[in-house]
Amino acid sequence: MKILLQTIFLLITSVCMGCSDSNEVTATKPAAQIEQFTIQCGGTYYRGNINEETKVIRISGITSRKVITGVKYQLSGGASISPNPLEVKRWENEQKFTVTGSNNQTEVYTVLLPDLQYEPDVVPRVVIGYLPAGDGDFDSQFDNLHWESLTHVNVSFAHVKSDGSLNTSKVTNAKLRQIRTKAQEYDVKVLISINKNSTGEFTAAIKNETSRNALAANIIAFTKGNQLDGFDIDYEEYDNWNANFPSLLAFIKTLHENKEESMLMTCAVVSRWLNYTTEWQNYFDYINLMSYDKGCYTETPVQHSSYEDFVADLNYWVNTCKVPKSKIVGGLPFYGYSWDEGINKDEVRAVRFNGVLKFFGDTYGLEAVADADNISKTYYNGRPTIRKKCQYIMDNDFGGVMIWQLFQDAYQEELKLINVVGEVIVIR
Repeated sequence: MKILLQTIFLLITSVCMGCSDSNEVTATKPAAQIEQFTIQCGGTYYRGNINEETKVIRISGITSRKVITGVKYQLSGGASISPNPLEVKRWENEQKFTVTGSNNQTEVYTVLLPDLQYEPDVVPRVVIGYLPAGDGDFDSQFDNLHWESLTHVNVSFAHVKSDGSLNTSKVTNAKLRQIRTKAQEYDVKVLISINKNSTGEFTAAIKNETSRNALAANIIAFTKGNQLDGFDIDYEEYDNWNANFPSLLAFIKTLHENKEESMLMTCAVVSRWLNYTTEWQNYFDYINLMSYDKGCYTETPVQHSSYEDFVADLNYWVNTCKVPKSKIVGGLPFYGYSWDEGINKDEVRAVRFNGVLKFFGDTYGLEAVADADNISKTYYNGRPTIRKKCQYIMDNDFGGVMIWQLFQDAYQEELKLINVVGEVIVIR
C-alpha cells in the first residue's frame, strides 16, 4: 500500500509539473510576432514565407517597386509594427520592421524582395494647368478637374492696361478663393497669369519706367493680396519684337527684383522664331513653351502641334537659349484646329478636345476619335500623342508639362487627356 501511495504521489506531482511547464510556456510565448505578410501588386498577391527563427520574410516574384499597390499583414494579439508597412514610400530589397508586443518585447523582422530590380530615383516633374476663371465651363466642370494630377494652376487672366494697372474682372476675389481652397486640398500651387488687356496695352505699359514700375507693383500686390503662390507672364505681343524686347526684359528684371522671395515666377513663351536671349531664363522658375498654333492661321489644314515640333522646341531652349532642362516645361494643347464645316469652333478655327469628340464621336466612335490626331480636316492631339510627349519629358529630364487649358478636356472620364498626363508624369 505504501508503495502504491508513493507511486500515485509521483504521478500527481509529474502531472502538476507538466501543467506548470505548459502554463509557463504559454506565458512566455513571444507576443511580438508577424503571423502573416502579403504584398499586393494590382490584382496579384504575393504572400511572404515567414521564418520565425531568423525573423526573415521572403517574398519572391516582385521585380519592380512601381507595381506595388498595397500591403496586408497580421500581427499577434496586441502587437504593433514600425514603420507602418502601409506607409512605406519606396520598397527596397531588404526592408526592416520592428514589432512590439503587448508586454513591450520587440522583434526585428526583415522583409526580403530578392527579385526587385534596381530602378533609379525619379525626379518629380511639374504639371501646370491653365485655368480660365471666366470660362463658360467653370461652374459645371470645376469639380471634375483632376487636381491630383496637377502641381500648379495658372489662373487666367489679369489683363495689363496701358497705365500699368490691372483689369481683374475675369479673376474675381470669389473665384480666386474657390480655386485656392480646392488647390490647397491637393497641395497645388496657384499663380495669377498676366496677359494684355487689348492689343498694344501690355507693350505700352512697359515702355516707360513709371508705368513699368507701377505694373510690377500691381502684380506683386495682387498676388500677395489674394494669397497666391506667384505669377505667370504671358506676353504675346510679337510685332516689333526686336524693338520691344529690351523694355520687356527691363520689366521682367524689375518684377524679379521687387517680388517676395517665396513668390514663384513663370512665363509662357513661343518657340524657335523669337530670340529671348540667354539672360531671360535667369528670372523664372519655369518657362512654359507654347508648342502649338504652328501654321494654324492659313487656309490649308495642318497639324498645329506635332510631336516633332514639341521635341524641337524643347531642345532649342536647351541648346540655343541655354536654359536648364529642369526649368523647361513642354506645352500640351487640349484643343485643335478645324477646317471642317459645322463643328463648334472659335473665330480662329480653334476647337476644344471635348468639341472634337462631340462632333465626330457618333460617326467614328469616341475611342477612335480620342486616339487619333486628325479626322477629316480637323487636327488636334489625341491620347497616344499626349502620352508620347509626356514620356519624352520623363525620359529626357525636362521640368514637366503645361496644359492649355483644363476646361477643354473631354467630359467623359474615361477619355480625359489629363488621365494620360497623370499616368506618365511623376509629380510627387
